[in-house]
Amino acid sequence: MSPNLINQVQNGGAVVGDTIKVRMQNGLERIFILVSQQDAAPEKGMISNISPIGKALSGCQAGEKRQYSAGNNTFEMEVLEIVKPAAA
Repeated sequence: MSPNLINQVQNGGAVVGDTIKVRMQNGLERIFILVSQQDAAPEKGMISNISPIGKALSGCQAGEKRQYSAGNNTFEMEVLEIVKPAAA
């Protein structure tokens, strides 16, 4: 496990498998599940950790504001809640 990933997990930051509720710049609330690239299904809210939004949310914590770029535009979202998957 990389030192960066260990730090994110120890600090409660969002990692693959987490469900993240955000408020988008336009005020709408969205729920994303952070997944690996091969599991991505954006139409179901399952976003890749290497997508622009996924990169912005990786390591985030509730209460933070994060930015991501799409084309020539930069957008901001506020992290409202992070739900970790139940332990098996």
